[in-house]
Amino acid sequence: MLFALSIIPITVCHSQIKYQFECALINDGSITLKIWNQNKGEKLKIQKAQQNAVKALLYNGIPSSDKCTGQKPILNNTEAIEKFKAIENEFFAKKGIWITFTRSADPDNVLPQTLADEKSKAYSVIINKDQLRKYLEEKGIIKTINSIF
Repeated sequence: MLFALSIIPITVCHSQIKYQFECALINDGSITLKIWNQNKGEKLKIQKAQQNAVKALLYNGIPSSDKCTGQKPILNNTEAIEKFKAIENEFFAKKGIWITFTRSADPDNVLPQTLADEKSKAYSVIINKDQLRKYLEEKGIIKTINSIF
């Protein structure tokens, strides 16, 4: 379920896992997301933050804000979602290919204002959107941008 306003962080729930994210920067084919666990008192681990960031880009896209131009989800139709579901477990395995699309997951020094629990951590995760898209095109999960024309 996705709830969004242009400058409010997005709350996402995938398979009982709830997290929030907001776009921090879009630059040179990559997107930097600030991501954190919305459950107070639960610490989000770096690897899970990276996975959640990739999932947000795949399934939710990025809403427009004062920092970022809106981005549609990479998996933007039922056919693409169904094709991805067939490889999702392998893709997100502990040593899965997903990790190659993230470059950073450092604790963020500034927690979002909506995060009241001081024990929680927020991370800045950089995702190479262009490489992720290219991989999904090569696997036949999504169509190439050129195939539209």
